[in-house]
Amino acid sequence: MAGGNKALWSRFGIHAGRHSKPSTSCVHPCDLARRLWFTPDVPHLLKDLRNPPPPTSGQAIYLPDEVQKHKLPTARVDLAHVKKLVEEDGKSELKIAPHLNSSCVDPKHYDKMKVKFAFSLFHNDTAAGSRLLVDSGKLEKEALTTVGFISKVFRWFRLMTSRTTKLAFSRAVEASYDDAVKCLKDTLDLFSKLSKGAPKKAPWKPVQTGLTVATSTALSVQAEMLDKYHFHFFLLSRLSQDALENLFSTLRAKNPILRLYDFKCSLRSAKLSQFLRPSKSGSYADGEGFLLVGLEQHHNEETIEEVQYPDDLLDLSSEIEQVVIYLAGYVASKLRSTLRCENCRASLILDCAPSKLI
Repeated sequence: MAGGNKALWSRFGIHAGRHSKPSTSCVHPCDLARRLWFTPDVPHLLKDLRNPPPPTSGQAIYLPDEVQKHKLPTARVDLAHVKKLVEEDGKSELKIAPHLNSSCVDPKHYDKMKVKFAFSLFHNDTAAGSRLLVDSGKLEKEALTTVGFISKVFRWFRLMTSRTTKLAFSRAVEASYDDAVKCLKDTLDLFSKLSKGAPKKAPWKPVQTGLTVATSTALSVQAEMLDKYHFHFFLLSRLSQDALENLFSTLRAKNPILRLYDFKCSLRSAKLSQFLRPSKSGSYADGEGFLLVGLEQHHNEETIEEVQYPDDLLDLSSEIEQVVIYLAGYVASKLRSTLRCENCRASLILDCAPSKLI
């Protein structure tokens, strides 16, 4: 978190600490009957949680209270376990965690600015793949602490950046709403008690302040929107600055440090590109929007070639077998959604154990 942000927060009485109750709002300066809420950008917090503080003192995170609560083998969360997963994935064409690579675990200078690498690291696929290696004996049992932490951060991030009604906060289904609120409260407690860089007497990190303020604000704002203003649902992604970050990412695609003239030229190109197609070299994923003038994107026709299967196709390791089962289940689920014949739908599914990557 930048010093300017913290100075502004202090001026309005916004703070969070290990042994204090977080303060995330103040009286609105233009309307004394309203509250003004403060929150940092959640995708930036995800990057800060992954990146070690300078000078580098290690990327280990310690969860002392979680060991007894969840019966974990150790209190240490270490990305060395994820590096082992990346190494194992590099030995096969079928990936256990397809979106994971070395830039996610050990990013270079500009890779630290990209949210997609941090999201791939704290992803459910990474947790499931690491758990699979633990079950097969290729990772030690201590990696289960890292698996649990990644799973919890992934669920927290999905809720904090919800863009669909499935993940939105809503009173329509009370059980789902209570589960989402409980998840944020548990994660808030975890963020306030973890230690980064040292197991004991570790100083309170700026990223912990951001995580605590963001989660506390989300809990307060969603409750006010649903209970006071009677919203049917509330998307927490509305509290982030993704649109602004996407614009900056596009403008800095060719040159990270822009002068005024470069900025004007990049802005004109970005506006023109809205009539063509999105850039593939930016730091964000392609959106789901449509072209403004309805121009069709012409795709080259793909040629179908015959492929001869190798003789050792079925000679797969136990981990790769789970990957194949997972892919087959994905294809079967998509086919089932298009079929109306119950007999046809039933023929795609067998009564067997699901993939361990789910």
